[in-house]
Amino acid sequence: MRLLSRLFGWLLSWGVDRYAHMSLAMVIASVMLVAFCWLTWWASLAISVLITLACIVVKDFVIDANADMVDVIFGVGGAAFPCIVWIVANVI
Repeated sequence: MRLLSRLFGWLLSWGVDRYAHMSLAMVIASVMLVAFCWLTWWASLAISVLITLACIVVKDFVIDANADMVDVIFGVGGAAFPCIVWIVANVI
């Protein structure tokens, strides 16, 4: 129980903003994969990755006053989940 409490404490120490970046990047990547599913699987994956990365970069480096690389890492991590599922579903 002590280990689980420490794990949850560490996860909660990142703050809600980081997880908002992760979930929003996940939604953007998923929507782009579905929107371009009429293309080949690798083309829709490439478009989804490019558009999601562009949204993350524009938000953190253009809109925000200070660019936070931890936000970028959480966004890329969130976008990786639907992309990995897309690859597994289409290749295997």
